[in-house]
This record gives sequence, structure tokens and C-alpha cells, in this order.
Amino acid sequence: MANVPHEFIPLNVDDGEVFIALKSTAKSQQFFKSIKNKTLSLVRGYHYQFAALNPNASALEKDFRVQFVNSNHASIESILLKRAQVAPVTWSYLQHYYLEFPDAKTKLLVSNFRDQQYQHGVILNPQSKVSRQQLSKWLKRIKQKGMFERLLNAYQLTSR
Repeated sequence: MANVPHEFIPLNVDDGEVFIALKSTAKSQQFFKSIKNKTLSLVRGYHYQFAALNPNASALEKDFRVQFVNSNHASIESILLKRAQVAPVTWSYLQHYYLEFPDAKTKLLVSNFRDQQYQHGVILNPQSKVSRQQLSKWLKRIKQKGMFERLLNAYQLTSR
């Protein structure tokens, strides 16, 4: 992003990746202590902290037992279908998945730690028809009306 002209509007919302596994296989948090010899479901092209943020598929296949998928949704499904043992998934997406498939919550063990943490924000093209000032104004209005907080609550996220 450094070489692409952009404006960034921080939302001050924390998120990150957690590991998931089937409860029937992973009996406790100890299961996540070593993922080296477990089959991982990874989204192709994503950067993971446990893999030194290296998205190179060949390097990941050399260092880990992996199967590649195209989305967080597919990672979760691969765990539920026993195609992989561990998957790092975005916390907020996992909460979205639970809203659609509530029975999955009883089947998955979620790590108590995050592989990585980050803050959400809005990236805006400086040439956009919507200005930074206008978008900031709309975001402020959404926050004042409590809509932003309700959205965060739906995905178990918090703002700072």
C-alpha cells in the first residue's frame, strides 16, 4: 500500500486471527501449542504471523502440512469436514459464520490467543468521488446514532 496513493481513516477497531480446530479432536488449548505437524487450512496469499508473514505457497508447503483454500469460510468448512486439523481465521469472520451457522459454535475450539492482531480502518482512493471529509462525517453520524456499536457487537468486536 505504501506505493499506492491512498488515505487511511482509522476505525479504532481491533481484530485478528485465531486458530480453530474440532472440539472432538482438540480437547484443550494445548492442541494449539504446536501446529507444526498438524494439517493446516490456509487461505492462499494470506500472511500469517506463525509463518513469519511469508505468503509464498511453496515455502509454506515446505515448512508445514497445508491445504490451500480461497476464503475464511472455506477454512472453517475444511475443519468441520475434517479435511484439516487447524485453521487460522479472522475473529470477526468467525463471528459472522456463527451467525449463519450457530451449531458450528458447539463443534469448534477457538484458541485463547491470536496469531496476529490488527486494527480496522477505511482505505480511500484520493481520487474517489467521496472525500475523506465526507466519509468521516458519515462515519461520525453512524457512531452518534449507535449503529456502529451495534455492528461491532454483532461480531463481538470493540472500539477503542
